[in-house]
Amino acid sequence: MTCLSISACRRFSSSAAAAAALGPNSAKDLYRDLVRKIKQLPKDAQQYYKNYTRQVFYNFTEEREPETLTRLHSKAREDAEWVLKKYSK
Repeated sequence: MTCLSISACRRFSSSAAAAAALGPNSAKDLYRDLVRKIKQLPKDAQQYYKNYTRQVFYNFTEEREPETLTRLHSKAREDAEWVLKKYSK
């Protein structure tokens, strides 16, 4: 997870597959959660991870498969925890 606009996030979260698999606001909730976690990182790392997250969300705005969306959400949360642990040492 680079320029994700709010409209791209809305397209991602409003897809029928995403709504069925993860709920209508889950992409926005995930993005919001990731941004909050990024703010816990050192200042010099924050910009990189903000841009990375935006780019990943933008790249998957057209994804419609529920299994893929579920996997992407799980992977994003796992990766966020890994990054937080990496910088907390």
